[in-house]
Amino acid sequence: MESQSSKQQYRPLFTLLRIGSKEYPVLDQSVALRQAETCLTRALFLMQSADADRHAKVINHELLLACDLGSSDAAFLLASRVLDNNLAMSFPQEDAVVFLKIAADRRHPEAAYQLGSCYAGIDKTNATEVICSYYFDSISGEERSRLAEHYFEFAVAAEHREAIEELIIAYAYGRGYINKDAAKFSLLCQRLIERGDQAVTLGYGAWLAGMTVEGEKPLAEAVSLPVDYIQAIGYLILASKGSDMVLGQHALHLICLGLAKGLWDSCPPDYLAFQLKQSVDAGNQLLALYFAWYAIPMHRRCEMPELLEQQQLTLLASFVEQGESSAMYYLDKALVGSNMPLSSIAKELLLQVFSYGSDEMEGQLVN
Repeated sequence: MESQSSKQQYRPLFTLLRIGSKEYPVLDQSVALRQAETCLTRALFLMQSADADRHAKVINHELLLACDLGSSDAAFLLASRVLDNNLAMSFPQEDAVVFLKIAADRRHPEAAYQLGSCYAGIDKTNATEVICSYYFDSISGEERSRLAEHYFEFAVAAEHREAIEELIIAYAYGRGYINKDAAKFSLLCQRLIERGDQAVTLGYGAWLAGMTVEGEKPLAEAVSLPVDYIQAIGYLILASKGSDMVLGQHALHLICLGLAKGLWDSCPPDYLAFQLKQSVDAGNQLLALYFAWYAIPMHRRCEMPELLEQQQLTLLASFVEQGESSAMYYLDKALVGSNMPLSSIAKELLLQVFSYGSDEMEGQLVN
């Protein structure tokens, strides 16, 4: 009697679907993808062997089988191999774009990014665009723009970092066949912010404040957005709460820069102070640590933690009162959270500044 696993292993690729009096073969995708994975594994094993060149035809055969069975990775590998004349491919180099398109349509992130770049005409060193220039040049500029955005969106949906950056820059300044577009720029940024993209949150917050992430004015050719200091503060504070501490510090730096430039003066009185303290109460460990440091009385301070020394934000001192109780309050906030490096720094400050033993400290924090 056949086992269940062997039945699955030898299931036919096609099942018969009866419609009326006729039966039609329909590809069983689950079986096809399992077989594709097997073919791809064999190809990758041979590609990594010392005599891969000798096995080029076998590798190509396995990759073609895997591609026919639905593998996006196999299609992407075939695209690069078609461009290499030394790999015994039976396809002309111009067919690289065919395999790249197959991979991209199957939502392969890198393939979608590369194909989007080719249609956009962004990377003139891209081998696919150079070799397949006859195909790309035959398409109208309007259609190239549409296809570029279409495939970039596939890559962005898969959180491909380079694709995200390229598309944002394209909408902000215009790149190749993609025109700058304020509405598309805003929608893309807001969508990525909703997904928790800290870098985009930082950049969009800076843009709404009328500056770049370097704190400078955007270039004259950049897309124009209405300045919104209220939203800018919100996004910059949100970015400061993210998991990347370098980006978090930079967000706080831009808040301080805006403070120095008087950008936030048009906001309601104490609006910034309220939002910062509310963020601390909501678990912003990095901001809490900065507040704690500036709240520690000068005569009680030890050596500044290296993290804070890397980005000294003295303007944040204006939002806190110096005093032991205030410092303890913010250290407590910095200590509790999922960011263990920040928790460790807060604990070290409690031990060094207030000479608390671990048991005594824990008891104090509980109370």
